Amino acid sequence: MENIYDSKEEQAFAWYLEELKSKGFIISYKYQPNPFRLFEKVHYQWTKHLKTKSKIELSPFLNAYSYQADFMIYWDISAEHIFYEIFTLTEPLECKKDDIPFLARKTSKSIHSIVDVKGSFNQNDAYRRFSIDQKMVWDKYKIYVQKVIPYPSVSKLGKIKPLGALFNQTFTPFEFLFTDIKRDRKKLRYNVRTIDEYINMKA
Repeated sequence: MENIYDSKEEQAFAWYLEELKSKGFIISYKYQPNPFRLFEKVHYQWTKHLKTKSKIELSPFLNAYSYQADFMIYWDISAEHIFYEIFTLTEPLECKKDDIPFLARKTSKSIHSIVDVKGSFNQNDAYRRFSIDQKMVWDKYKIYVQKVIPYPSVSKLGKIKPLGALFNQTFTPFEFLFTDIKRDRKKLRYNVRTIDEYINMKA
C-alpha cells in the first residue's frame, strides 16, 4: 500500500490511530484536514504614469498565509479520561494537561482533537515555527492545535527524549515494532506497552 504520509513520524502516528479505531476509541480521523487561514492577502495601490494620463494600479504586497495541521481525530466518548480530556478555558481539567495524551474540543457535532506531528529532534527550528502557528490559530479561532511527538529518541546512555513522547507515555502500535522491509523486530529502548496493557493500567 502506498505511503501517503509526509514523514515517518506521521506514518507511525497513523498506525497508532488505526489501533485506537480498531478498539472503538476513535470514530475516524482525517489526514491534513482543512487548513486554517491566518492572514489574508494584502495589496497596495500605486500610480502608473502613461503618456496622456495616470491610473491607479493594484499589486500584491503581502501573500496570504494558512496553517496546515496534520490530523484531526474524532473521538468516541469511551476514550474520555483514558486518551483525552475536554478542554475549555471555563472548566477545569480533570488532571494536568501533560498527564493525558490528548486535549479535545467538544462541539454540537463531534469531540475532536487537532494534531501537529513532530519528530523528537527540533529539525530546522520546527518547534518554534509551530509554536507561532499554534498561537495564531488560537488567537483567531480559539482552537487548540496539539503538538505530538510519537516516539522518543534514546541516547547511548539510555536517556529518553522527550519522556512525554506519545508511545512512551501510552502504547506502541504493533506495526511500529517491526522494520519496514525485512519485518525484523526493532530494538526499542523505551517502555513498550500494547494498547491493552495501557488500557488496563488506566483502569
